[in-house]
Amino acid sequence: MSLARAIPGMHQVLRGEPPEGSVIVVLGPPGSIKTGLIYNLMANALNHKGAQGACAIHITLDESRGSILRNLTSLHIPVHPRIQVSDLASFVNFLEETHAEDLQGEEVLDIVAGKVSQHPLFPSADGAATERLCPRFIAIDSLNGLIALTQLDPSRLRRRLSRLLFTLRQQGMTSFLVLETTQGWANAPELHLADGVIELGFDKTPDDLHRRFIWVRKMRATPHSVEPFLFEVTDKGLSIVGVLIGEPQR
Repeated sequence: MSLARAIPGMHQVLRGEPPEGSVIVVLGPPGSIKTGLIYNLMANALNHKGAQGACAIHITLDESRGSILRNLTSLHIPVHPRIQVSDLASFVNFLEETHAEDLQGEEVLDIVAGKVSQHPLFPSADGAATERLCPRFIAIDSLNGLIALTQLDPSRLRRRLSRLLFTLRQQGMTSFLVLETTQGWANAPELHLADGVIELGFDKTPDDLHRRFIWVRKMRATPHSVEPFLFEVTDKGLSIVGVLIGEPQR
């Protein structure tokens, strides 16, 4: 399963494969296609040879499942049959609205841990039955939503999140954590937990056009470019189109 070749041109950005079990934060401002990038990477990686019997889990804490799928359609990213999109936000809201359970901060993390520890059921290749597949990727979308739901103080949240990520590493799952921020990568305290950091953003041209860029800020044990690259939405999903000369103008 290759992330470095999961979207056209990605091999220019990642020049090797992140080790299995890596924790990768994808951060950027609103509209920078963080969710779309992660889904596109996971979907195309699952299409590669050697990925039979593997699946991915995408847990959304900020949007409904339907909203995620509509957004993917607008980006020309096909819905993958072996990616389970779990709308945890609606589940938590249901519990709160019906007072079925008074959720505490650590219970929210336990729900997330429970979701990722199960092997999801998917239709078999012939559609005649269902089968449990082994998750190789998980996306938690987003850290902002997780922090808001838990309402834990920062130090306690980091300890619990560290335990969750340790579990994911032990299971060999590569994890993507979405972080929405307008402050850039250097001001995000969650990044010390990550093996990799991918920044997405907008480059403003002199004639006031905004171009999207992708920038690998760090990726442990993986060769990668230290330059930002431009990417765009095509009729086949996302594509890297070339290096961005100089620092992005924000």
